[in-house]
Amino acid sequence: MVHETLSAKVQEQAEEIQRLRDENSRLKGEQGKPTFTSKKQAPLLSSEQECRAPKPHHKANKHA
Repeated sequence: MVHETLSAKVQEQAEEIQRLRDENSRLKGEQGKPTFTSKKQAPLLSSEQECRAPKPHHKANKHA
C-alpha cells in the first residue's frame, strides 16, 4: 500500500520536473519537445492470420 503511494508520488514529481524543464527551455527561447500524434492504425487481423499460417517448405534447385 505504501509502495503504490510512493510510486505514484514519484511519477507525479517526475512529470512536474519535466514540465518545469520544458517551461525553462521555452523561456530561454529554445525549442520545446515536439508533440507527436499516433498514426498507427489497427492491424488487419485477416492479414496477420495469413502471415502466421505455415507455408510448405520447398527445396531450392542445385546450381552446379
